[in-house]
Amino acid sequence: MKRPKVTGWIDYRIGLVGDLWDNAEFDALTAKIGIEGQINDQLAGKISLKTIDDVVRVCGWADLNGPAPDVYGIIKTGPRTFIGPGGPAVAGTLGLGDNIWLDEANLAYSTDWWTPVQWTVGRQFFALDPAGLVADNSRMSLQGVRGKADNLFGTDIGLDLFFGGASYDEGLALTGIGNDGYGAFRLDYTRPHWSVGGTYLATGYGKEQAWDADAWLEVWNRDVTFEYARGMQQIDGTETWGAAAPVAWMATAELIDTPSVRIAGTASRAEGGYDITYSSINPYWELIDYNIDPTVGQIPWERWTRAPLVLNGAQIIAGDVNFKLGDVPLHVRYANVDNVSAAFPWGNYRHLVQVSGTKKLVDGLDLNLTYARQIADSGLALPDIDLVQGAVVVSF
Repeated sequence: MKRPKVTGWIDYRIGLVGDLWDNAEFDALTAKIGIEGQINDQLAGKISLKTIDDVVRVCGWADLNGPAPDVYGIIKTGPRTFIGPGGPAVAGTLGLGDNIWLDEANLAYSTDWWTPVQWTVGRQFFALDPAGLVADNSRMSLQGVRGKADNLFGTDIGLDLFFGGASYDEGLALTGIGNDGYGAFRLDYTRPHWSVGGTYLATGYGKEQAWDADAWLEVWNRDVTFEYARGMQQIDGTETWGAAAPVAWMATAELIDTPSVRIAGTASRAEGGYDITYSSINPYWELIDYNIDPTVGQIPWERWTRAPLVLNGAQIIAGDVNFKLGDVPLHVRYANVDNVSAAFPWGNYRHLVQVSGTKKLVDGLDLNLTYARQIADSGLALPDIDLVQGAVVVSF
């Protein structure tokens, strides 16, 4: 039996952002610390705290179809993402006014009554479907019970489920929901070079319901994945069926994978009405530029440089290239963004470019330098915006 150990990380970013010649300086610090390890031979435990270096307040923005469309302001998103035009505005601190919160607190164990199942009980993160379009709570941990059986009754069928309940501070601000249950499950059939699966969100935030079908295929030792998701019911219980049901999909493909060069492609599309709260549509990210303006199509930097390339109301085609220049690993990303809904301004900044390089400072500590640019559509009188950032991350 091993002793519990201290785990965590520190992520510090500093640089210039937006108009690089006018009040562009910024810095951001995120830190997580916890304890995890074996409690006894059969039971493991984990508890962790997380903090950001700014007040956690979300003011949101007005519905673009309603009054005062220029009302916009986010101070810091913290564990709650900014949903987007037409999405709900949130006031208050989400119960995080002291700027530090309980990020995880759970117990893990296995049973073998009828079939081996791995259980996790307590506050936790999960991602049931591969692209996370239906059930992925990276934006904020949820409390509940997760059971995962990789080989159900000795077959190639896998079962993954999460059921829990929560009282949301954000729920009171959004819809008056004070107590809310959450339930989702997944079945998949996996073979050595391919798999198919499906995820069903029985009750998400409020009365959300959705489902997905997905597949993975290995082609010439390259991974190709595709996920198609469809919304069935909105937060308030409004049903969406047939042609009215909002749709999202995402595909990824490894194009080149050699020791010196790796190239991958991503394509995604999410209709404006597809906005599942705990999904990769709404991941965790932090705001580092308070002057950024999504009402004209600017995308918050960490929403596309550090989060999944799928965005409510947008179609995105992107490529990622990883290679080495000498002993320095480099990462280049290009994304083309198109609008798929008149209610959203995405696509005004059609071209997104990111170039990052990593240099070892000392053992366990690397310096990452990033330049990124959002390029406005040539037919619009909008300024291009830039990011120059240095970041150091250490894990322990």
